[in-house]
Amino acid sequence: MQPISDGTVGGAWGDGVTGRAVARYVGKYVTKSAESAGATPRPIKRVSDLEYLHLPAHTARMARACFDLAAIPAYGELNLRKWAHMLGYRGHCATKSRVYSVTYGQLRQDRRQHRDAERRARHGLPELGGRLVVIDSEWTVIQTGLSYGERPIVDAIRLRQRTAAAIRAQRAAS
Repeated sequence: MQPISDGTVGGAWGDGVTGRAVARYVGKYVTKSAESAGATPRPIKRVSDLEYLHLPAHTARMARACFDLAAIPAYGELNLRKWAHMLGYRGHCATKSRVYSVTYGQLRQDRRQHRDAERRARHGLPELGGRLVVIDSEWTVIQTGLSYGERPIVDAIRLRQRTAAAIRAQRAAS
């Protein structure tokens, strides 16, 4: 186990792994399925089963870590023993579950806020700072009905519908 650092300590490279390296490592496994990493598609019942599954060494260590962490009460709710065959990763990195991971809704909201902040900075607008923006707009009717040239198209669709209804009625009668 290594500490995560910002990469520098007093101007020189420090000990540990950088946050960027951790993000790349996690990203690598998030974009892969557990099976492509060499895991088994079936649940692993016991840690002793790992000896007979012939998993790659790194994959076996990750599955074993799931069993080790499952024995710690603080990680009990993660159900890591059940998901050891998926290397402790029970699905998509963003789920609908508020308990296990980040929700898609939260990701969309964060992305929207980030893009809005970028757009405001690009156009030289002040930050919202938690304020709400109220858009007061007025709607006016510009046109009702069909535009020029649309009437023949609508008439052809209606004729087709009437013909189809007549055919269905004939078939039902016979």
